Amino acid sequence: DKNRHIFGITLERRIGNGGIRILGLRYQGLQLQRLRADFMQKPVLVRVNPADLGKISVRIQEGWCEVPCVKPGFDGVSVTRWLEAESLLRRTNASMAALA
Repeated sequence: DKNRHIFGITLERRIGNGGIRILGLRYQGLQLQRLRADFMQKPVLVRVNPADLGKISVRIQEGWCEVPCVKPGFDGVSVTRWLEAESLLRRTNASMAALA
């Protein structure tokens, strides 16, 4: 977690009803929803570890907080691996749609 807080890729995202969305994945937690009330539609700073999409870090007044991915199984999954899998899923679904 500390490495992600310090060395993670920094992004700006808005907190929506479903949390924060990055690369098609949603990240949600109780602390994040409390922040949502404070920030409304203002963007927050987010840090992502490209080698592990299981959690993200969100900047709060006290420092950084960890927010887990809503979908289980993303601990240790890299951005590259996820993008390859997503691309494969799109190609597979496109061929299935063509068959239908």
